[in-house]
Amino acid sequence: MVAIPATPVLEDLPDAVLGAVVIVAVAKLVRLGAIVRLLPGSRAQAFVAIGTLVATIAAAPRVELGVAIGIGLSILAHLYRELPLTATAVVDGERLVIAPKGAIWFATVPALDERLRRNVADHPEVASVDVDLGSVGRLDYSGASLLARWAEESTANGVPVRFVNIPPSCERGVRNHLRNLTHDGQVL
Repeated sequence: MVAIPATPVLEDLPDAVLGAVVIVAVAKLVRLGAIVRLLPGSRAQAFVAIGTLVATIAAAPRVELGVAIGIGLSILAHLYRELPLTATAVVDGERLVIAPKGAIWFATVPALDERLRRNVADHPEVASVDVDLGSVGRLDYSGASLLARWAEESTANGVPVRFVNIPPSCERGVRNHLRNLTHDGQVL
């Protein structure tokens, strides 16, 4: 509001001078040091930050396009972190211990279902299965529902299933879907 009376004076300035004024004002908002510090800690976040910065500069004056690209990059970074799910299987006597590692959510449910079924089919000699959730970072509704359904099917086929080493990040899903299938000391 203070600059409005001065606009006739600024009108005669060359565009380069006006651009320099804008750059000086905006430069204080951009913290390149913070972006550089992201590199050793989180390459995915650094990729999002640098990509958003470059896209915003390249899309000028349509800054919203750069921001939209940044949102897309952050979604890709999220999927990059959340999609990998592995599961190790170890036979311990007559017990099969399956230990998934990663996030169990709707996008990883089909792969986990296939791994669970394949591991049990590959070891017909086992009498029971323990699913060790200790390395699961997150368990959503669809993942907990899959585990409950699979455990019920396996138990109905004569191979009882227990869920052990339940981390705090999975307690709610376990409490809502798997409460009857947890190890004695871990019923929630």
